[in-house]
Amino acid sequence: MIAKDFIARVMHLLNESDWNENVQDVFLGSDTAKVETHIRESFKDAWRKALSLFPHSLFMPLSFGSAEFTYSTSTGIGSVTLPNDYFTLSSFKFNLWQKPAFDVAYEGSLLASIQANEYVRGNVCRPVLVYKSVASNDGGELTRSAIMLYYSLPKGLEKADISIETALYIPALESLPAEVDTDARHIPVDSKLTEPLAYLTAALVALIFEKPNLAVAFEAKAVETQL
Repeated sequence: MIAKDFIARVMHLLNESDWNENVQDVFLGSDTAKVETHIRESFKDAWRKALSLFPHSLFMPLSFGSAEFTYSTSTGIGSVTLPNDYFTLSSFKFNLWQKPAFDVAYEGSLLASIQANEYVRGNVCRPVLVYKSVASNDGGELTRSAIMLYYSLPKGLEKADISIETALYIPALESLPAEVDTDARHIPVDSKLTEPLAYLTAALVALIFEKPNLAVAFEAKAVETQL
């Protein structure tokens, strides 16, 4: 769905709402531009909420197959640089792995900690990925980036023999796609998810207008549409 059509749908849901409380036309009298701003600002949180509620197969993944990666010939371990807008992994596979990895462990987790043991860590048959946040000082300004440690590849390879075969991720959208670039105007989700996403966005806007009962009803409707 194109962003402007999505905004129009959320606006429609808000304007027709009179669920659980006498709030009919409460949004019709509001400044349209102001409500649209609330919709755009609420979309980021609605997107994250949708990722926690619905199957990730409904979200259109992006590729990071050209990402930089390191490789240690002595350990077979390395890291892959993640995109700045990375939110969660969809699928990742090196050419030498027998199967792809679909999940990423986090630093401090049990799965991440046992990767320090060479005899039980991941391998080409059972690859393991670990997310790590990295801080760096760039001209006095502290910046953070993210990498994905992988366990592992065979030792003693030439890096030229290694390539990323599959690398797909779901981005963390910070706002609705801009209307300027035609290719960027589309929200990257399956068409079946646009309606639930609209309801979740409407729920957040309702909270801004201090209508908690309406927000609860919108969120319930979002889940209902996917049952």
